[in-house]
Amino acid sequence: MNRVLIGISCFIVSIGFSQTIGKYDLSSNMLIDLGSRSSAAAINVQGSQYFNETYLPSKVSGYENETIPLRYNAAQDEMEFQKAGQLYHIPKTQNMTVTHITNQKVYEYIDYIDKEDKVSGYLAVLHKGEQHSLYKREQIKYIPAKEASNSYDRDRPAQYKKADDTYFIKTGDVIENFPKNRKELLRKFSNKKTQLSDFIKKNKISFSQEGDLIKLVIFLNTL
Repeated sequence: MNRVLIGISCFIVSIGFSQTIGKYDLSSNMLIDLGSRSSAAAINVQGSQYFNETYLPSKVSGYENETIPLRYNAAQDEMEFQKAGQLYHIPKTQNMTVTHITNQKVYEYIDYIDKEDKVSGYLAVLHKGEQHSLYKREQIKYIPAKEASNSYDRDRPAQYKKADDTYFIKTGDVIENFPKNRKELLRKFSNKKTQLSDFIKKNKISFSQEGDLIKLVIFLNTL
């Protein structure tokens, strides 16, 4: 009889836990109910699809009264959560923002132009300004397995590999690639050429340093 009671108790606890992550009750969370199964499962692939595999307590615009543990899958471009031992991702909604409460990191799901391609996806927000804003695309790419082409070569397993960060600037309603160098920036903002040129020289701005790009956008918003 005692064994039966213990078994029933464990089953009830198991059900309760499957609806909960930490202190967050997912059983009545509207955002969770709208989630879709994630396609992130990877077998025999080296590396990780995540920059941070920890689920962080997060707020999502439109669901401000709810807190949900999320992590960003940089290979699938999805915001994931777990429920009943399964991976799901929240719906991708235009102009939706996701804020990780722990580190105050913000992502926006938006349309942007990458080179000449129109893309919809998550961008990390680095600076929001009235005229100009700065975003970053964080990406991990899947590299397929490759068999050795000859006896001197070796087989290469499939792997996830971090791609270079890509930066974007928003001017008006358009989000496009941030200029790669001083020449491109001055061409894009030719009406502010003198002020920008002086600022870059005085502050020794490097276009390969994220902090310097933030400084540039902050300065742009003062012009």
